[in-house]
Amino acid sequence: MSGPEPPALAYRQTPETRRRLAERRMMILKATRELIAEVGFRGVRSRLVAEKAGISEGTIYRYFPTMTALYAEVFRTAALRELAASVEAADRPGPHGERLAAAVQVHVERALRRPRLAHALLAEPVSPEIEAVRLDCRHRFHLLFSEILQDGIAAGEFIPFDTELAAACITGALDEAIIWPFAKVADDARDKPVLVDFMVGFCMAGLDRFRTAGAGGLRRPA
Repeated sequence: MSGPEPPALAYRQTPETRRRLAERRMMILKATRELIAEVGFRGVRSRLVAEKAGISEGTIYRYFPTMTALYAEVFRTAALRELAASVEAADRPGPHGERLAAAVQVHVERALRRPRLAHALLAEPVSPEIEAVRLDCRHRFHLLFSEILQDGIAAGEFIPFDTELAAACITGALDEAIIWPFAKVADDARDKPVLVDFMVGFCMAGLDRFRTAGAGGLRRPA
């Protein structure tokens, strides 16, 4: 009589296997992001992603259960990359108004480099799952701007005011600017510096009435 069956050995991935899997996953994300930058979410198909990544369509679903899950991950990684760039730009010594201007400028400049992708991330109709990611990323930008303004108040650069509302105004203005005029100058680099200067100046002008006299700002509001 034979004894009990030996337990199945669990498959353990080697470091090389994990590296190859991670690389292939990144290839899929990169191919999808590039397609979105070219044709938007609506124009992307699994066949196109597979062709661009040099894999079979079935391979995509070994890494992502659905195309919606893939889109959401592309959205998340792209948006967080943009946020990280603005955070890095704001991480500098000097007045907090200049820190905010630097964060806004980098956000605008990077959006102008790939306006079709920026438009897709901010405005293109998407599924509820992707919309939830969009709202979360927008909230993160709002928090960044609000925290800089709060630091400015604490440092005596601004008089107390509603930083949450101000940050919402800045975030909304930038989003609308990316959605409308930025897409119109996608192929005209000559107009881009003008738009960058205008958007930074527009956002900063709204804060002038809250600057303290010591910060070189305008008079306190009545």
